[in-house]
This record gives sequence, C-alpha cells and structure tokens, in this order.
Amino acid sequence: MTTATDITQKIEEIGTMAGYKLARHPQLPDMLVCPFDMGNGRSQSVYIMPSGQTPAGEDLACFMSPCQALKKGLLGSMSKNQAVDLLKRNAGLVTGCFAIESMGDTDMLVVRSTQIVPTMEIEEFKFQVNLVALIADEYEREHGNDVF
Repeated sequence: MTTATDITQKIEEIGTMAGYKLARHPQLPDMLVCPFDMGNGRSQSVYIMPSGQTPAGEDLACFMSPCQALKKGLLGSMSKNQAVDLLKRNAGLVTGCFAIESMGDTDMLVVRSTQIVPTMEIEEFKFQVNLVALIADEYEREHGNDVF
C-alpha cells in the first residue's frame, strides 16, 4: 500500500523536474508548499498534498491556493452575494473549484484542483499548480488583497 509520504515524494519529484522550488510544510510533512512571484509585487502560495484515491484506487493529489480567510461558521464572513458569485465562478471553471478548507483554527476560501498521481506528467503538474495560483491571485486582486 502506498503511504502519504510515498505519494508526497512522487509529487515532489515531478514538481522538481518541472522546475519548481518546493518545500515541505513545517507542521505538515506530507504537504508541499510552492511559492509564486505573480509579478507587480504580488505573490501566491500553492499547497500540494495527497488527497485520497479514485474509485479505481489511484492516488490523488490536491493542489490548493488560498485567497481569503473566513470567520468560522456557515459561510463565515461571506455575504450571500459573494457566495452566489463563487457558485457562478465555479460553473465557469474548466477544472478546479472554489472551496472552503479548514486550516488549523481558520476557514479559508481556496481554489483547489485534483490530479491522479501515478500517471501525472510534468505538464499536468505545471497546469495544476499554475491554474490554482492564477485563479486565487485573480480573486485576491479583484478584492484588493495580496495576503496569500
């Protein structure tokens, strides 16, 4: 059986071959962190981690980039209009989605996408990591932020 550490190591190898500088998260060793310089003084972080399996048993990786901290609770500090906007944005995405993820004591609005790991190629890694970074940064920029 493949362990989370094995999956993370495979993802790390592919990311390194793709030319990305990846670091292990200090508190979560099976999570990789990929920092991005988005230009114009903006930055974005992408977190990559094992995230279960397909129905056929293939290991999956989650690529995730935060774009807003939320208060705890149902939809946190999100207004109804913002929630509707996010649903409309989700409908327009070719792949990936906006989601709410708990990270420690904070709920985060993130852009996330999944990829099958055993067959993942360098171009697929690049696509996933860039996709979530660009969409999250665009959302932050539209809301006048550059926190993540």
